[in-house]
Amino acid sequence: MKNSKFKISIVAFLIISSSVMVSAQQGPGRGDGFNKGKKEWSHKRSLRGHGPGDTIHMIPKLTEDQKGKMKEMRLSFYKETLPLKNELNEKKAQLRTLTTVESPNMKKVNKLIENMGAIEVELKKARVAHHQEVRSQLTEEQRIFFDRRSMGMGSKRHRGRR
Repeated sequence: MKNSKFKISIVAFLIISSSVMVSAQQGPGRGDGFNKGKKEWSHKRSLRGHGPGDTIHMIPKLTEDQKGKMKEMRLSFYKETLPLKNELNEKKAQLRTLTTVESPNMKKVNKLIENMGAIEVELKKARVAHHQEVRSQLTEEQRIFFDRRSMGMGSKRHRGRR
């Protein structure tokens, strides 16, 4: 009697746990970016604010002139920061190499970290300058919306798991 109750409870537990795991899976078109059912990227992915300019299309009442200027500014920003990002990625790889050897040279490691910090400062300055340049093209109402967007949902702190 005890043995059969134990077996029944084990089977019930397995059924319940497997149904919970199945219901937790992402399905097609449920916010994961790629709509598997239609074999295309969903629009939700573009609303996340992954970089400068990604939330521009959401600013209310943008004129075509404003959109054109912002597109030019964004392109200029990307051209300016791409070499810095590439250099930073190279330094990250060097750091990984230096820190995974048997006995790392801490002078080289610390110097590399300082160089990486300097590049990150340059990138941050470029981001802030770009942000201010975009703000200068907006009306007061648009600026309020832009500032609220850039401080909240578009920032790295709120992106969630990648």
